[in-house]
Amino acid sequence: MPHDALDGSPARIPVYRRRIYHADTDAAGIVHHSRYLAILEEARTEWIAGIDDDEFSAFRRGDKAMAVISTRQRFLQPIRLSQIAEVSCRIIDVGKVRLTFAYAIAVDGACCHEAEICVACVNARVERLCPVPQLLRKFDAREDAR
Repeated sequence: MPHDALDGSPARIPVYRRRIYHADTDAAGIVHHSRYLAILEEARTEWIAGIDDDEFSAFRRGDKAMAVISTRQRFLQPIRLSQIAEVSCRIIDVGKVRLTFAYAIAVDGACCHEAEICVACVNARVERLCPVPQLLRKFDAREDAR
């Protein structure tokens, strides 16, 4: 999972910036391992909330959701209280009903955390899998490599 800055181009997801608060840290002032997934979820949620597309209105209404299937994380350097974390995210795999996000959290340009999260798209009203929104397919990093 290489760390690369995302530039907001059509096939990229913007960087999410967030200050680290006391609630994120342990007694030593270092982000607790349990908080990383919440920070990554915030980044993905903020990105989806900013998409102005009819298909994504179902996510904003709560009719559709992304359910986490699996996670993988690497803790490279500690992140501390009051630091500004920059979360970059990209879609690295898109299937019919699931997609995989790769994340990197950097502080002052140094990569501190890497993660991959695989999610399934779910129709929340009937609790069934549903297709990945067509708009997300343009963010598939594999397309950039072709």
